[in-house]
Amino acid sequence: RLATDANQRLLWSWNSDAFGVGPANPDVDGDGIITDIPLRFPGQLYDAHSALHYNYFRDYDPETGRYVESDPIGLKGGLNTYGYAYQNPINNFDPDGRLVWFLGLGALGTGTTATAGTGFWATGALLGGAVLTSTISGSTPTDSSTTTEASPGSAAEKARERKEYSRICKSPIPPSGDQCIDARANLERLRQCLTLRENFSKKWFNDNDAGHITEINNTRKAIENLEDFLRRVCREECN
Repeated sequence: RLATDANQRLLWSWNSDAFGVGPANPDVDGDGIITDIPLRFPGQLYDAHSALHYNYFRDYDPETGRYVESDPIGLKGGLNTYGYAYQNPINNFDPDGRLVWFLGLGALGTGTTATAGTGFWATGALLGGAVLTSTISGSTPTDSSTTTEASPGSAAEKARERKEYSRICKSPIPPSGDQCIDARANLERLRQCLTLRENFSKKWFNDNDAGHITEINNTRKAIENLEDFLRRVCREECN
């Protein structure tokens, strides 16, 4: 995987094995100027703090060739809910952590729509023997008018903030055995999640990224459902 400037001068490269193990070279031409590009597999961004690849709904670990979180669509994505691209990244890819695509053909394995807040895929760049380039809403923004300029400092800050909201939003409260206690605990978690998501969306995307707006709306709906449950079943008023 290569990156060039406007004059087609090579600035950056990433040579990895089939599962993405291998460091990028940010100074291919040796001029001492670092070109930091976090792109990895389609839909993935490298997080230097965790050494994981942010894949929108999940985080991918190239060292193990699997995700660190279970598939959010459950067994609809296959029996191995931690596997990446059916363990065949030469021919397949997963643009958002939920849906495997076959290079050159399209989606595999589920009836899930591939356009649900995940952007689009179009031809353009050579990858693994197939023509492909990826644009994922919320993970590979291309419009500088709607995002903060990606300086090394801001990129690290953005990665830290994304990791923090992901930690809260993707970590359900362990069940206690009492459905009302569990509902209250998860309601508090989702409220924290919503605040972090809203702050992240406003700060880094000026509330103009469709993927993040979708997740914010989904979180609001989940909060409403829990509040309704607490009123109906637990006879509690939610503030």
